[in-house]
Amino acid sequence: MKRKRTETLPDTDCGTVVPSSIINATEDDTMGVQAESKHDEHNYSQAIHSPDIEEPCLNAACKATVEALKNECTRLRAEVHHLKGKVDELSLNEEAFKGNNGMVQELTGLPSYEKFRFVFTFLSGFLKGSPRLSHFHSLVLTLMRMRLNLPLYFCLFFHMSKTSVFRIFNSTLDVMYVRLSPLIYWPSKQQIQVSVPMCFRDNFSCTSIIDFFEIFIEKPKSLSACAQTYSQYKHHNTVKYLISMTPQGVISFVSKGWGGQTSDKHITENCGYLEKLSPGDVILADRGFSVKDTVGLYCAQFKNTSIHQRQAVTAST
Repeated sequence: MKRKRTETLPDTDCGTVVPSSIINATEDDTMGVQAESKHDEHNYSQAIHSPDIEEPCLNAACKATVEALKNECTRLRAEVHHLKGKVDELSLNEEAFKGNNGMVQELTGLPSYEKFRFVFTFLSGFLKGSPRLSHFHSLVLTLMRMRLNLPLYFCLFFHMSKTSVFRIFNSTLDVMYVRLSPLIYWPSKQQIQVSVPMCFRDNFSCTSIIDFFEIFIEKPKSLSACAQTYSQYKHHNTVKYLISMTPQGVISFVSKGWGGQTSDKHITENCGYLEKLSPGDVILADRGFSVKDTVGLYCAQFKNTSIHQRQAVTAST
């Protein structure tokens, strides 16, 4: 005790003396704290890198809760996957059409996805899209409106305004006319005879099959236009077209639009169809046509098909 009181160590920085025992105790405490800190850091690093840091819970209620949460997570994942598939179908993505020929035919009028894809490839370089609508959806939108006669309010399905949909529809329609109209041409008689189906060789020897189709339109505001487009047969304002096809089923002629009030005979004589005929051609049509004399002026034959003949041809085809 006497030595502890007498032994002192001078402090040159602050000019005071500190007992050596206090200094020794402080140094021992500091070294102990550092050693303990290093020991804790070592244990923490081992805990982090250890793969089995969690001990299994032995409580039955806890196990049941964890198992229920796992099952709920699995169910929700399956539901999310199913809903993503539904969203893709409703958004009319390309994947929704692939392999679904029935959906393609009902919405676009084309018989299969392969033919729809061929038409899209033929037109895609000339279509005008938008930041919200791709070229693929532009073509789908146009074909759906033509096929189903949809009004412009169906633009909500594509999350766009009516003005944007109307502009895209018109531009796509122009591209289709410019690109696809050259594919409609009048083939020669030799080209038709080379590949004519056997059912036509046995029953008919024809070059062209003609008929009319009408498209409903809105009632015009002008009284004269309303009278010219009103069809007594359809009881609606329509636009009428003459269409011709070969025995192979290929469209060879489409006339310009005429008002629904115009007679079939007048359209046939003035639409430019008769100028396509050559001597010896045989034309087939329904009994409603009465242009036999006019066709005879071009040295061609006109035949009306009966119901039984049409049924025989259909069955053979």
